[in-house]
Amino acid sequence: MNSPALQLHEISRHFGAGHTRVTALEDVSLQVAPGELVAVMGPSGSGKSTMLACAAGLDEPSSGRVQVGQQVLTGLSDDALTETRRKHIGFVFQSYNLLPSLTAADNIRLPFELGGDRPDETRIAELVERLRIGDRLDHLPGALSGGQQQRVAIARALTTRPNVVFADEPTGALDTASAREVLDLLAEEAALGQAIMLVTHDPMVAARASRIVFLQDGRVQREVSGLSAEQIATEMVQLAGASR
Repeated sequence: MNSPALQLHEISRHFGAGHTRVTALEDVSLQVAPGELVAVMGPSGSGKSTMLACAAGLDEPSSGRVQVGQQVLTGLSDDALTETRRKHIGFVFQSYNLLPSLTAADNIRLPFELGGDRPDETRIAELVERLRIGDRLDHLPGALSGGQQQRVAIARALTTRPNVVFADEPTGALDTASAREVLDLLAEEAALGQAIMLVTHDPMVAARASRIVFLQDGRVQREVSGLSAEQIATEMVQLAGASR
């Protein structure tokens, strides 16, 4: 049996101190296996993006342990954490986080450049074709629509075939057809052995996942598989009504 690609063990994240302290996450434990596509859902303020950031090593949990493959991220030096993220983690930001001075093509190649590696042009060409951005590669991010920037960001996250891919609302800026193509691509990448965790508010997106994790008030409320989009929408309404 394969070891988990991602393990969260009782992670908590607090902001502030004393009477001003805010708890974003409380004792969250979760495992994601290689080849699994996991959707994280919950009402606004439930801790979804905070959990994603802690899991990806972009934020340090206040307590608990985060492990990607055999590497424990918690407590790593900044340099070691950066190296681990570069080699093993891909991240699709909700705000895209493309470098404005680089063309779309150079943004996609950036993970290779940062590691001093030769770009895998075959892999890049495959992703560019799947994401239908071949005619935008020479454009700077400012000349791209939100949906085009989103697809460039997805290509960048996938291009080095990281062990775990995190995506914060990866279809939020896309039309229905483009969103379906992106979900097909993510599902295929998962089938090839990558672990993928995405945050979404869209029941149609979550219905494509192999497992759905519902968060409420910074805690895992429950984990389910095999729900339809309609059932997921009902679950979300119930969670929103029960949130503090």
